[in-house]
Amino acid sequence: MSLTLFVIEDYEPRISDAALLIEEFKVLHSLNYNKQSGDTQGRERKRAIQEARYLFHFCDYRSEYSEYKDEEKHEEALRAAGLPEDYKISEELQACMDVMFKTQDTRMLRTLRTAENTLDKVREYYDSVDFSEVDKNGALIHKPKDIMASISDLGNVNKKLADLTKRVKQELKETETLRGDHEGGFDGAQ
Repeated sequence: MSLTLFVIEDYEPRISDAALLIEEFKVLHSLNYNKQSGDTQGRERKRAIQEARYLFHFCDYRSEYSEYKDEEKHEEALRAAGLPEDYKISEELQACMDVMFKTQDTRMLRTLRTAENTLDKVREYYDSVDFSEVDKNGALIHKPKDIMASISDLGNVNKKLADLTKRVKQELKETETLRGDHEGGFDGAQ
């Protein structure tokens, strides 16, 4: 079962009250963790606010960056959080990230990640194809006609990937609304 770790208020992700029951998130929100220049007592929780933005944009499937590759997603999440490019991810923040990935982890999501990674590798392969490369007999190794035929098939792959992404997001949305003893699809009747 997934747990809602973030709520969106005034167009801003905020750590949910339920998430603060999880030790990793409680630490992120603690006064000691938030003490820094400009907030020497940690009461304004500026660090927690920025890191919550980062967490949401890097880890949450609802983020507009959820379909980016990890490196790009990291860069965009830092930017969206107002953190510098060289920001070091603390052990505490990493622990929260691990919790988030674990709570959202489903078979369908793992399948989606595998499909996205595979498609990224295929794209990188096609980007690196050298059409002037020849074998020992002088024949082209990569024939443009064959590559173009393969690339045209990627349209269908992308369409299926978009459908899978939509199903995964729907599944995650449905599981995060389940609470207590309720099970999806049942009204509690025996």
